[in-house]
Amino acid sequence: MISLVVTVDADTKNYNLLERDASFANLMKRFGEPYEIIYTTCSNFGLISELKRIVSEQKDRHLIVSAPSTNINTQIYTAFDYSNNGDVLLCTMDTNVEVLEEMLQKHFDGADLVYVKQEESFFKSIFTA
Repeated sequence: MISLVVTVDADTKNYNLLERDASFANLMKRFGEPYEIIYTTCSNFGLISELKRIVSEQKDRHLIVSAPSTNINTQIYTAFDYSNNGDVLLCTMDTNVEVLEEMLQKHFDGADLVYVKQEESFFKSIFTA
């Protein structure tokens, strides 16, 4: 089983959550493996009622709600613990679905560990160096 763990926070852009969920589900279905989608967020997320509705309508969706003071690492570890101990793919609600597809394809092609990092712009990398 593949568990797609999606972190959702207050910085998430104003996506249509139902459309994003459908995009994630369609991607997972393309590979023909059993999957679950686990959303993790804090209780102060403004669209939590919409997430609850999405999760309640699908048997392969789960929602973990933490206290507002919970840091992102704790949220992620809680979601990992909640998953069905299969392969885990971690992303945010803002993650490009095409990137997820490439990662899953590499996984099914036999890669043990697949990760990506967003490229930094030239100017940002100068200032951080």
